[in-house]
Formats: sequence, C-alpha cells, structure tokens
Amino acid sequence: MVTVTVMEAMVMEALLVLDHTKEAALRRDLGTHALRIVQEASSRVVVVEGAAEGVHAFTQCGDVHAVAVPLGSTPPSSPLAGTAADVGTGAGGMAALNLTSGEALFIRAWLRRQTAASRPAGRIGDGASWAAPGFQAP
Repeated sequence: MVTVTVMEAMVMEALLVLDHTKEAALRRDLGTHALRIVQEASSRVVVVEGAAEGVHAFTQCGDVHAVAVPLGSTPPSSPLAGTAADVGTGAGGMAALNLTSGEALFIRAWLRRQTAASRPAGRIGDGASWAAPGFQAP
C-alpha cells in the first residue's frame, strides 16, 4: 500500500510593479502561474495571490520591475525593499519606477499593512464576531 501525503501549497500575496509597456500581456500571464489579482492601484501596480512557487516563477521574468512580499521577506535587490516611508523618495530604485502619486501611496499603505508594528496590539474583540461575548459593536 502506498501512502500519499498531499501538502497544501503555501498561499501568499505579493505586490508587483509590472513593465508599463507589457502590462496587458503580463496580466494575462498571471493565470498560467495560478495567480489572481486581489488588489490593484493601476494597471501596472497590483497585488496578486497564489502559491509561493507561482509567485516566484512569475516574478523571475524581466518584465516585473519590483516585488514585495509580506513580513520583511522582500528581496533586498527589489526597489521596494526598505520601509514604507521610503517608497517614492530619493534617487534609488523607486524613482526609476516612475510611480504616480497614487501608486506610491498604494505601495506605502500595502507595505505598512504588512508590518506587525502597524497592527493594534491587544484590541478588544480583534478578529471576533460582533456577537462574541464581551465584544461591543461600533
């Protein structure tokens, strides 16, 4: 008898900045890597969700200019590496992406959401149903 263990692939989010000249083709290619867009700031700045392997494979093409993944695991070589406050400032990699102010705001907000420091600590009823004992609905 053969026992097969099925492991669920780790699902993750990644923020991507796509090449503006190839964004339509890249957005179509997301499906071939089993990725789906869950948020978008523009046609070239998107947050995708899917298996870590799919995210990694998709981002290896040269037409994805920047990648950020949650919890400080953004590759140091990415223009999005660093803090949320750094996005869109300076003459470094971010400036080369020519982001609009809306795209830069979206990226800063997404990066901030990923940090544990931005989450309120010990909030009463955090994650609980409004009907949970001791929780008072707003």
